[in-house]
Amino acid sequence: MPVRPPSGRPTLPSGARWRALAAATAAAALLAGCSGGPPEPEVRHILALGDSLAVGVQPDENGTPEETPRGYADVIHRELYDTDSTLRLVKLGCGGEDTGTMLDGGRCDYVEEHGADSQIAAAEAFLAENAGAVELVVLDIGANNLVPCAVRDGELVAELDSECVDEGLAVAADDVEEIAGRLREAAGPDVRIVGMTYYNPFLAGWLLGGEERELAEESAELLPELNEALVAAYQRHGVEVADVAAAFDSEDFEPAPAADAEGVAAAAEGTPRNVARICSWTWMCAAAPQGPDIHANDEGYRRIADVFLEVIG
Repeated sequence: MPVRPPSGRPTLPSGARWRALAAATAAAALLAGCSGGPPEPEVRHILALGDSLAVGVQPDENGTPEETPRGYADVIHRELYDTDSTLRLVKLGCGGEDTGTMLDGGRCDYVEEHGADSQIAAAEAFLAENAGAVELVVLDIGANNLVPCAVRDGELVAELDSECVDEGLAVAADDVEEIAGRLREAAGPDVRIVGMTYYNPFLAGWLLGGEERELAEESAELLPELNEALVAAYQRHGVEVADVAAAFDSEDFEPAPAADAEGVAAAAEGTPRNVARICSWTWMCAAAPQGPDIHANDEGYRRIADVFLEVIG
């Protein structure tokens, strides 16, 4: 018989006491885990794809383009995060990306982080790895197919290269068809994908008169062709469209109200609405060294985000 202590209860041998204590501790830990706070909510993602606009590029104080946390994708994320704190923003965009490099690579490195040789392949890998956890994909691509037709060595050309424009439009149309199709296949039918049309930064040349004004007016005729090709490809693959071109009044050459023309250098009186928008919402009319620069400023990115948010609902 075991020796009884004065209390009259049997005493466990030393080893048995430790085993019993360990078992009780483990049981308590298990119960604590079961009865603790709610589990961590599942993280969901917003995936931003495309060119420099997708990563919020703006010129720094020296005029050097740099990525910022103030792009349209960042604004969208902040707005949606207010009502859903599980959302995380992943930006795969690449400054200078055109439709060809998005498909074939060559500008940004996606190998180390995503094991991919191009942005589209990195996007496909991310969508596969996070299947069921992607809330939204936002996309802008295609403008850089045409920029070389209007800019040489950082300066606006006197006349658009029509052969360059024709080739750029044709390639963009074919490539965006592939990009939209591959994104839809990778994302599945239920993930919302929203692509945008483009504003026209070259409208700023209108203020300079002469050949620059002619270039601005010519670009206003050509950019709708790119945007129409983008919209057609997006819609064929269930990609919703944020019509940024319309929000910037890109085709409206009617004189802007005085309030819209504030800060539009000289010739503010009679400045077309579309030109005023470009001057107000991009760096195209800014003084050197930051301007002229085709990228949106903080207000411009906010306006672009608003168009996306209206579509997203």
